[in-house]
Amino acid sequence: MADHIQIGDITPRKRYVADGTQTLFTYPFPIFKAADLEVYLDDALQATGYSVTGAGEDLGGEVAFDAAPAAGVAVTLRRRLTVARQSDFQESGAFRARVINDELDFLTAALQQVADDTRRSLQLSATDPDAVLTLPDRAARGGAFLAFDADGNPVAGAGSVGGLPATPFIAALLDDADAATARGTLSAQEDVNLAPPTAANAGAVLSVDPAGALHYDPVLAHGAHLTALSHGF
Repeated sequence: MADHIQIGDITPRKRYVADGTQTLFTYPFPIFKAADLEVYLDDALQATGYSVTGAGEDLGGEVAFDAAPAAGVAVTLRRRLTVARQSDFQESGAFRARVINDELDFLTAALQQVADDTRRSLQLSATDPDAVLTLPDRAARGGAFLAFDADGNPVAGAGSVGGLPATPFIAALLDDADAATARGTLSAQEDVNLAPPTAANAGAVLSVDPAGALHYDPVLAHGAHLTALSHGF
């Protein structure tokens, strides 16, 4: 049995969706100490409200929350190391296997961290020709769109977010300050240009004429309409 952590070929990140009752979440990758594990609820990094077990174990461990995360909340567990030299060997000093193994384990874990970050960033495909992917400087790209020129290199595109064309309906939606107001905009009833009913329309049936417009039918009374439906006419 090894006397140091075995760093396997595994991504140092695990994501769950909470069900509102589960409090224990497993991280299947090793960490050196509890502080190496970042715990997120949705996009918020947590500092308290949980405990970590399994530090120093090859197969990882568990995060135990004091209270179950709400249903639908994304629980993300991520190993995050401060990349720095962990040991130093003295001239003509001892060269202990455990120390060098620990250092190599840490370096491997740090490389996995960099690889995970790289996988989650924009990249050229393996078969794409070389391109200069340096962004335009801040003054040039401020308020502009990220675009690509004919060679596939990033440039500051013409126009700005504020200049996007929008219909009056979308403009009204974009002006909404919160989700509740937006839902009201999206569910607003369409104006069908129907005149308000009067006493003369009492008992009449709302109908659609050949032109597709709504109107009150003075001929087909409400009772007659129900009779026609009941007899299958």
